[in-house]
Amino acid sequence: WGILLQSGYQQRGAMMTGGTDTYMPAYSLDYWDVVVGGIWKTRGMMKGHQFMMNWSLSQHSLLSATRRYDMGSDDMMGDFTTSDWGLRFGIGGNIPLFQKDLFQVEIYVHQGLADTFSGNLAMNGMSGMNFLAGLQLGYLIGLREHQIKQDE
Repeated sequence: WGILLQSGYQQRGAMMTGGTDTYMPAYSLDYWDVVVGGIWKTRGMMKGHQFMMNWSLSQHSLLSATRRYDMGSDDMMGDFTTSDWGLRFGIGGNIPLFQKDLFQVEIYVHQGLADTFSGNLAMNGMSGMNFLAGLQLGYLIGLREHQIKQDE
């Protein structure tokens, strides 16, 4: 078992099509994310490899929200919720590299719990939640030596 603590920046967005606007605006949302959870690791199918799963709670703070179109851009912070909590699940593995390092591969999904729209967008019937699916690649320097001691 282990503890997962991550922090990072993500830029998310959307293109709106099929609406009443002829200019098809693009929305850009910048978030600062904090993820806290637990990791469960087992030995993998090959010596030195580790299989891992994690369940996490995440908090996302909206840093900026912008609508861009062909004539310029607008600040949209008042039309999006500024904070969102979510749940994250990941599955992957640690692969030994060289003598002391690990390469980590993880596939994850995240589901936000709050409606991301507020203000005028919510009053116009728009609703949606943050949903992310991704592939995370990591290079962990010097951690294989600790893993070898645990496997012995």
